[in-house]
Amino acid sequence: MAIVALVFGNVSGYGQAGRFSQGTKPGKMIQVKLGLSDAVFNSMTAAEKDMRSRTDSLNGSKALTIEDRRKVLKEIVQQYHAQIQGILTAGQWQQFRQLEEETRDRFLRRMKDGKTPVKELD
Repeated sequence: MAIVALVFGNVSGYGQAGRFSQGTKPGKMIQVKLGLSDAVFNSMTAAEKDMRSRTDSLNGSKALTIEDRRKVLKEIVQQYHAQIQGILTAGQWQQFRQLEEETRDRFLRRMKDGKTPVKELD
């Protein structure tokens, strides 16, 4: 068994509901900080749900090696970013990427400090 942390900004650390779920604090924060209309926010929510569904399916698959999972996961995230970039204005996209980076850094610090558990993959 290998201990692997697949950390790349979008999926890690957002909880089961997803960060764009309406009514969640992170979702509302993103909507306010980026100045998103409800329609744009709902489009982002749909893109995130699609990504989360695909990553959940991938995580449930035992047929792929860890390296293969990493490659597929990277493709999923790239497709997700392309969707989000197509939804947002250039300025909103820049802000979104900055928020992602900040979230990723917080997650890595929590993991390093032992406050976020690391899951073993078979």
